[in-house]
Amino acid sequence: MNASQLIYHLKSQDIHLYLDGGKLKVNAPDGMLTNEVVDSIRNNKEDIICFLSLANNASVESNSDNIPIFDRSNPIPLSYSQQRLWFLEQLNPDAHAYNMCGAFKITGNLNEELLSSALLSIVQRHESLRTIFISDNKTQLQNITEIDKWNLQLVDISDRDSIKQHEFIASTSNDEALTPFDLIRGPLFRTILIKQSKHLHTLVMSMHHIISDGWSVEVLLKELKIIYQSLVNNTIPLLPKLPIQYADFAAWQRGWLQGDVLDKQVDYWKDKLAGAPELLHLATDRPRPEIQSFNGAAYEFELDIGLTQGLSKLATAHDSTLFMVLLAGYNILLSKYSGQQDICVGIPVAGRNHAQVEDLIGFFINALVIRSDLSDGKQISALIEQVKESTLGAFAHQDIPAEMLLDALQVQRSLSYGPLAQVGFTLQNIPSQTQSLDGLDIELIKTEHVTAKYDLTLLLTETETGLQGVAEYSTDLFDASTIETMVHHYKNILQQMVSAPNQQID
Repeated sequence: MNASQLIYHLKSQDIHLYLDGGKLKVNAPDGMLTNEVVDSIRNNKEDIICFLSLANNASVESNSDNIPIFDRSNPIPLSYSQQRLWFLEQLNPDAHAYNMCGAFKITGNLNEELLSSALLSIVQRHESLRTIFISDNKTQLQNITEIDKWNLQLVDISDRDSIKQHEFIASTSNDEALTPFDLIRGPLFRTILIKQSKHLHTLVMSMHHIISDGWSVEVLLKELKIIYQSLVNNTIPLLPKLPIQYADFAAWQRGWLQGDVLDKQVDYWKDKLAGAPELLHLATDRPRPEIQSFNGAAYEFELDIGLTQGLSKLATAHDSTLFMVLLAGYNILLSKYSGQQDICVGIPVAGRNHAQVEDLIGFFINALVIRSDLSDGKQISALIEQVKESTLGAFAHQDIPAEMLLDALQVQRSLSYGPLAQVGFTLQNIPSQTQSLDGLDIELIKTEHVTAKYDLTLLLTETETGLQGVAEYSTDLFDASTIETMVHHYKNILQQMVSAPNQQID
């Protein structure tokens, strides 16, 4: 979980982080600042301060006015991000790259009917979960449907042994991840409840990315907990009324992101990405296919606490963040494997710079490009400074949706690879994967299916024992053994950065 997601996760527990005179302050109810929470804040302090500073600066321009309620008698447009996914779906309607699927083990005395009712309440509360899309080949519009019953598919496998149950759950999760959504007919949110015994269930949820994102999943789980508990206790759920819906944001964005606001964003990225390479030519095991399949796999690894602490000290020495140092090392790895010195890496941002959208389920996430120059003679320390400057600049100009940026830059599109960046990078801090729900324990189950939106993505997670890493890669291009070697080389690079930060990259 990155800084913005951590801030929201804490806010959902009524723990508020803010800046006062440039210093990080915390406001929390008695008993909520546990050691785990304090450690999460301390470990991400620099990233949190950086994010809050940028958010505060951005709010002067983008958050000065409230987002108005859109007149629903008028056609409802797609947001720019939705427009891009619609376009991609038309290119490959049978693709599953933008399926979001998760499985949760529920231990305890679950009331299946109340769970279904809780899900119905959430779908009725958030228009995006009951939105489908209409098109006349020229214009695409959102169509918000009404719903008075939720279809929670129930499957009872309690008569099977544990091995067969595990196989069925894995197969069901995989099928859900691979089953395309019909954006026109819907629904774009599906749930399956698998009963393994009286006190053990697995809930499989899948959504299309066009109506949701990672932050939205946090919102959904938080509200599911609150609503289910209120149904069990026969009380009114303590959820504030949503100030707006996603459709209101989409319509507002269409009106706000134009003129001087748009020109400032476009001018920055045109300058930053002028002459950027169309493709990163990594050394692959197989030729790139004509059509990207998005089939992927994952290789897990870890960076021990000693190396992690060394990297943190290196970040502090450059008044930067751990994210920036790790990204600098990733750039060196990519340069070695491609022979190129002009490297572009995609990073995700939450895209929720307006207070009114913090509690919404919808597609807000955006992708930014961090471009780095690894010319001969450049020192590691200089690269870290460059990555720092590029990252801060990208965050300060994060409002332009990727699709609009592609149009502004007149980027050539290909079915074989993604535009602007073919590799990704993320650093996150994820809280416990286990939650409680009125006597129930809920645990996220790791799914075997991996969708590779990039050729290669490094996802690093901060823990008490160091950094846990996952390398997601396209199986069209790479063998597992190649990725294992690349990760080994990445570790070597990071070690050398810590031990000799003034050495030259080449």
